[in-house]
Amino acid sequence: MTTTPTTTALSTAERASLLIRRLGVIELFPVQGAAPAPSAQSLMADLLGSGALPSTELIDAVNSVGDDVRRSAQIGVTALLEGRGDAPSLPQLRHFARTQVMDTGEAFHARLAAFLGLAAQDAAHCTLREHANLLPSTWGTAELGMAQPDTSHACATGILGTVAQGACAICHLRVGDPEALLALAAEDRTRRADRPLPRRAVGLAPQGQQLTAALRAALLSLTVSATPLSDAEHTDLAALVTLVLDGGVAAEDLMTDIIARGLPQREVRALVVGTMLARSGETVVLGQLARSALGLSPTDVLRILDVWGGGDGTLARPPLGEESAILGVPVHREQIQERPRRAPHVALPRLSRAQRRGVLAALELSLTALAGQGEGGQTQAWEAVQGYAEAFKRVFARLHVHERAGDHPHVAGLAALMSSGGRVDALADGLHPRAAMQARSVMTQTPGGPGRARTLLGGVEDALSRGELEDALALLESRPGLLGRALDRLLRVEAGTGSSAPLTLASFERAATRMAVSMLAGLHAHVARRAAPDPTRSFRSRGRGATRQLGDTRPPMSAATIARTQTIIERELYRRGAAATPLGTIEIDPDMLGVRLAASARQASGGLEGPAPGSVLPLTPAGTAPATTGRLFVHWAQRDGTGSIDLDLSVMAYDVEGRELARCTFSTLRAPGMVHSGDLRSAPLPVGATEYVDLDFDALRRAGAVMVIGSVYSYTSVPFSRMARASCGVMGRADTASGAREMDVATVRLKFDLTGEMTSCLLLAIDLTRPGEEQVIFLELAQNRSGYQVIEHDPALELARSVITQGQGMALPLLLGVHAARATQVRCGDLTLRRGEHENAADFGARVTAGLRALHAGETVAGDGPAQTPEGPQLVVADQIARSLSPGDTAMTLGAGTAQPEGVTTPGLRGLLAL
Repeated sequence: MTTTPTTTALSTAERASLLIRRLGVIELFPVQGAAPAPSAQSLMADLLGSGALPSTELIDAVNSVGDDVRRSAQIGVTALLEGRGDAPSLPQLRHFARTQVMDTGEAFHARLAAFLGLAAQDAAHCTLREHANLLPSTWGTAELGMAQPDTSHACATGILGTVAQGACAICHLRVGDPEALLALAAEDRTRRADRPLPRRAVGLAPQGQQLTAALRAALLSLTVSATPLSDAEHTDLAALVTLVLDGGVAAEDLMTDIIARGLPQREVRALVVGTMLARSGETVVLGQLARSALGLSPTDVLRILDVWGGGDGTLARPPLGEESAILGVPVHREQIQERPRRAPHVALPRLSRAQRRGVLAALELSLTALAGQGEGGQTQAWEAVQGYAEAFKRVFARLHVHERAGDHPHVAGLAALMSSGGRVDALADGLHPRAAMQARSVMTQTPGGPGRARTLLGGVEDALSRGELEDALALLESRPGLLGRALDRLLRVEAGTGSSAPLTLASFERAATRMAVSMLAGLHAHVARRAAPDPTRSFRSRGRGATRQLGDTRPPMSAATIARTQTIIERELYRRGAAATPLGTIEIDPDMLGVRLAASARQASGGLEGPAPGSVLPLTPAGTAPATTGRLFVHWAQRDGTGSIDLDLSVMAYDVEGRELARCTFSTLRAPGMVHSGDLRSAPLPVGATEYVDLDFDALRRAGAVMVIGSVYSYTSVPFSRMARASCGVMGRADTASGAREMDVATVRLKFDLTGEMTSCLLLAIDLTRPGEEQVIFLELAQNRSGYQVIEHDPALELARSVITQGQGMALPLLLGVHAARATQVRCGDLTLRRGEHENAADFGARVTAGLRALHAGETVAGDGPAQTPEGPQLVVADQIARSLSPGDTAMTLGAGTAQPEGVTTPGLRGLLAL
């Protein structure tokens, strides 16, 4: 019944969070402690209150164990609650929806004047005001450089009780005893809560080898992902590799499993192998990968070494400097101290001689395989070292390539060619003859000029500059991914000659069979917007997490070109669906038809499984009382040393013409149908800070509002990445009256983390058009702003309104239709579509896609009669799985970690891209 966790780098809390996220289970084991253990009844109440349904096995186990084991159950329950958005709920004012009276800018200006000393009689006792943004902490400790202040006089007004909850009424900084504040927050857990039906199952963690097997399955579900993983999934993947190896699985055996299942993502490949090497130091897994059908590219080796040395495997450089702020004015560290050195691309590990030789042998195998591919392979080898020249110089030096150049001629030859700038006539004297021969081979087999190596894209640009489109297409066909990324440009180049781009489309059709599903579906969505300038055209940078609006000056595509391109894509996608493993029934939650899928998890938010901006979900889940109030929330906590961090939550309401009706911000705490909980200007650990905005849907509609947009902004210009924690979301509430909980995690409809180097984010919108059927529209459009700017000054507002109407990413009906091509029956709400006895699988997939699009548009769709008893494996696509499935079935949801029987796969929504 209980287990003893293996000691790893994971803390007990981190392990509990991982088990909840990936397996949907709680682990029981003895935990010693002086604090009283929670009762089984209180643990089950907390689970139910979070919207989770404990399994009978978990209920029986918790009821039968002693106090020391129930403490471990408490750790698991806490992990679940935190994942749902539970944190100390301490807004500036309790019961703010009823007591907030600062409804004009006059009160704000009066407070600001007092803060700045313009009304000395009011600010005389504000002991913290001159240190507002410069302190590593704001609890009034010795870090102030003074004696501990008297907390009873820390506020000019002396209000430190349940009304202000430890926030000064003048400067709005946290003051008071942290433990007392946490006790106030705990009181909220005992208040009345909305009780929607549980939407998530939580089970009892298996023991011993069964747990290791479950962790191994969770690991494999991540390694087969066809799209890049999110930051949270990267962290989970590394932890899973460690736990599986610690569970007694040999690295070679695990690698064999992973290779058999597939490892399509390069960064995932590096993270898995690099973590294995960091754990065991045995380079045999590198050889396994190099000799497998997956292969090992030079860049793979670079990424793996980076992970082995403690890096993240992305090969991305960190920002040149950090940004801080004083009273909301951004200040770059470079302005006040020596400019920091730029970090290298790769963090190299310390290697023994045996390890150096193992890495060299694997790299030689990689380059030998590429050389066997002729021009295409040699070009890839040269592109790898050219793209990361600085990093490869360090790697070659660390591997002592020069010592055994004759044993590793491909490695030595490439290193020498890189040192000579790609010119054979500049190769170093004394180079081993075999290495020199390989260097000349690389030069002659890349698309460059005489005597010099060149990358494939260099050859493409050279061909296009000469007007030789066919030569450019011939080069790109060998690299389908590059052809896909250049498709729009190539279509425009050929269309500029007055043709319908037959050469480009023919080349694309030949290459489409080797393109990833995510690329094909992404191109389908891309060309659908190319009939006119695309107002949603934007780019989300990977490292900083910023959304950049690009504008669209490209000439539009003709309707014939768009139709032909989409036909090629659909034909290929339905072909793959029909050839995939057969399914019996696909069951689709109608609420999911408005979700749009991001091609990469990096384009989506932490805590969510891949939704793209513009995704739509009902605010009230099926089976739950309609929400009457939406409560937006943001919670954050500052790390020691960052100074005070002030996040500001604000909301703007729009009428049917798109005109601003009202705004609710820290300076306007009441507006028609909206009320703010109050401005908090610091968030020290362990309490942090929380701000809410309540939205009364009926009152907003009476004021003429049809849409509201929520935003969060870092007034102190501290980016989200430098906070101890930061998250936001919305609750759909039916009860916010006196005595109700302020933070009720069971009612959280959408919650995600705030990450990246950005300081502002348009969070989400709520469509108020249909009473009782309000819809949440996911945005997460992050940018970088500074100074006094709240939502009305957000430069992303125009982009947000375009995204709300048009969406980004890939619509689900096409992807669901692709999977329908391998099924015999599809159910979506009351609609049932069955494949006819003589109906082609691809034709059935196309019919399902058309039916789902019409259903989402509100049209009536004729079905094929009542649903039949499912035969064969099922695929369920839903917001949350409401029932248990059978071994062999697959469940795809917005959130990972739904407990299901062994043998049920739960890959998340991006599993739709795995074919």
